[in-house]
Amino acid sequence: MNLLIDTLTHTTGLLGQAPAAPGPGAGGLGSFLPMILVLVVAYFLLIRPMSKEEKTRKSRVSEIKKGTEVVLQGGLIGRISNFDDPHVATVEIADKVKVRVLKRDIQDVKDHVLGALEGKKDDAKGDKSDEGEAKAKS
Repeated sequence: MNLLIDTLTHTTGLLGQAPAAPGPGAGGLGSFLPMILVLVVAYFLLIRPMSKEEKTRKSRVSEIKKGTEVVLQGGLIGRISNFDDPHVATVEIADKVKVRVLKRDIQDVKDHVLGALEGKKDDAKGDKSDEGEAKAKS
């Protein structure tokens, strides 16, 4: 792009014409306005909802009690059997199989995670049935 501008400037100089002066407001805040607008939109559409979701997840995990079914970060599902200290919990993942995990590795409460997955599964079924109806009509 700069090469094109330099070529045009050089060509107009050869023809005996003075190169045009840049107009007022070239550069400055006006050139940054679209980028600022994109950042603001990205904040409200992406960053803010994700931070709210993380905040509610952390509050659910902090309220976990003995006997609550949880999902660990690796996908294991188990029941809290004991809290060894403020940072470590004992999770029973099968009969007489207990695992000590850090509380930060507890992803969420089982009911919330599986409820969200059921919602996605229902949406996928709805989309597939809509496609089948469209094919049947044609």
